[in-house]
Amino acid sequence: MDTNINTQTKTLTTSDPGTPTPPTTPTAKKRLRIVSKGSLADLFRDWTELMAAVADHPTDLATLEPQRAALQAFLTQSQTLSAQQNAQTAASQVTTQQLQAAVRDGRKAASRIRAGIKSQFGYGDAKLVQFGTKPLGRRASKKTSTTPTPVG
Repeated sequence: MDTNINTQTKTLTTSDPGTPTPPTTPTAKKRLRIVSKGSLADLFRDWTELMAAVADHPTDLATLEPQRAALQAFLTQSQTLSAQQNAQTAASQVTTQQLQAAVRDGRKAASRIRAGIKSQFGYGDAKLVQFGTKPLGRRASKKTSTTPTPVG
C-alpha cells in the first residue's frame, strides 16, 4: 500500500485499491489530519479527538484500548506539566521584575551615597577614588603661546 502525505492540506491518502476510500466529510478529513509542529493546545485537541474516535468504535478497536489508555495518561501528564511550566514562567517574570526594581533602587542608593561622599570630602579630593568616583581635577588653563608666530 502506497501512502502519500499532501503537505499543503495535511491529509493522508492511500492508493491501495483494496482499501476503501475514507469519507470526504470535513470531520473525517479533520481526523485524518497529520499534526505538524503547532501549539500544545492543538496537539492536546488532536489527542482528545483521536481518543473520542477510538471510543466511538469499541468493538472494532478493542485491541487498541491499552494504547488509548496510555495516550489518555500521556495527555493528562502533558497537560499537568504544561500548567506547571506556565506557572513557572509567570513566577520567573515576577522574579525578573522584582530583580529589576531592586537593581534600580540599589543604583539610586549608591548614587546618593556617592553624592554624599563628594559633598563630605569635596569634588576634587583624592579619597574619592576609594569609593569608585573620579575626583574632579583642575581645569587646564589655555596655554598662551610664548613664541611669536612668524609672519611672512
